[in-house]
Amino acid sequence: MAATKTGQVTKEYKLLAWPRVRGNLGRVGHRRMLSDLSHRYMSITQLMRTSGMSERKVRGLLDLLDRRGLLAERERETPSFLMDEGRPRANAGWRQLWHLLRSPFVGRIGN
Repeated sequence: MAATKTGQVTKEYKLLAWPRVRGNLGRVGHRRMLSDLSHRYMSITQLMRTSGMSERKVRGLLDLLDRRGLLAERERETPSFLMDEGRPRANAGWRQLWHLLRSPFVGRIGN
């Protein structure tokens, strides 16, 4: 992942076609990843969170799918206000929204 002035670039992946499911691909975590990837582009971090699998296993499955030509890849830039020293800021989007919604009422609430 490369950092830019406006944020951080992250790779996202999407399944182009379903592989023949056999062996280790029949496990629940693998099936969950395949299902998620068939619907939307997802980053490695998102795949780890939704499948409960380690980064090594997620990358292994992505490599397998890529070798078979079943994986699309794109880069997406994360806006800088969602980043905190190069790492995603927890709940940053909600904090921004809260401050925007709250600002017209500051000083008036509780009077």
